[in-house]
Amino acid sequence: MYSRLSLTIFLLFCLALFPSLAGAVPVEPSTGWVQRDRDTGRLEITHYTTAKYKTEFKGVATEIRTEVSRAGNRPDVRKLLAEARSHLGQPYVYSGAGPRSFDCSGFTLYVFKKVGINLPHLASSQAKYGTSVKKSELRPGDLVFFGYHGSSSIEHVGIYAGDGNFLHASSSKGVTSTPLDSGYYVRNYKGATRIIPS
Repeated sequence: MYSRLSLTIFLLFCLALFPSLAGAVPVEPSTGWVQRDRDTGRLEITHYTTAKYKTEFKGVATEIRTEVSRAGNRPDVRKLLAEARSHLGQPYVYSGAGPRSFDCSGFTLYVFKKVGINLPHLASSQAKYGTSVKKSELRPGDLVFFGYHGSSSIEHVGIYAGDGNFLHASSSKGVTSTPLDSGYYVRNYKGATRIIPS
């Protein structure tokens, strides 16, 4: 049998060799987890040792980058644009608000309502919603506004679809896709707003 002295020396040796077990508490084995620090956004890693002893430590804090997905890939925007495109070819009818016919603001009203956003049925009123954005910073899902043959007021609205095009209910073509840089719309462009945040 081992003497008390040799057993004590052996235990001290083990504690020196495995310092993480010094404050261990006998428990049933369990798994670890990873938690995010609310203030810094960094990860705190909590780990359990093997056997029946539990010990906790905080691992090296790892910086986590949360990338905002590109606007065209945001779930609400995808649904919005899919809904808008599903009405391509529908006729223009003054005061129409879908689903079989639309005027310009009736089209945007109907499509945004499908993603849970209520807008008024008037282009100039819709221009008061959301955050104003520069033309150079347009993202899919933004509302774009136009005057009428040089007027200073807002008379027409559409939904920017990306790649320089917007979806709208045209009085001559019905629901259609049109380049923003086409003559009439370039001359009468009045601005844009972002309803769905980045």
